[in-house]
Amino acid sequence: MTPTPIARLTIEHLSRLESPKADVISCYLRLDSAARFRKRFLVEVKRRARDLERQLAARDEEGSVRESVAADLERLVSWLASSDPLLYH
Repeated sequence: MTPTPIARLTIEHLSRLESPKADVISCYLRLDSAARFRKRFLVEVKRRARDLERQLAARDEEGSVRESVAADLERLVSWLASSDPLLYH
């Protein structure tokens, strides 16, 4: 599916945002029928969440930053695991 011009502009805008004081977590998923089969998208999100947590540990971020990001990732993964994201598409 090709993004609409509005979606494309929004994505371009979001990709240019910088947050020097805090990390920003964005999640863009391919939710076509192949990705939804056995919730393969969820496997990919979980893998990327683990990678991000390792990167934060490697950057030696303070504990409160790691805990905050981990809580955000947990909420994201939990919502995706318990919902049908296409209901909100």
